[in-house]
Amino acid sequence: MGVFKQRLIDLHNETRAHVRDAKTQILNKPDVTDSSDKATWEEQCSLLIRIVEREQRLLPKI
Repeated sequence: MGVFKQRLIDLHNETRAHVRDAKTQILNKPDVTDSSDKATWEEQCSLLIRIVEREQRLLPKI
């Protein structure tokens, strides 16, 4: 197997792992009662969602 093909396979697997980890983080909402903690969590979720969307668009290109 060529070096480039193996690198692409590794990159594809890493990207899928990132997507899986981000989705897990989104689904594991901490128990927050403070409004500022809730706002922070929502901002983090928004960022994670953007990461997931970007990496899912990247997968077919790899």
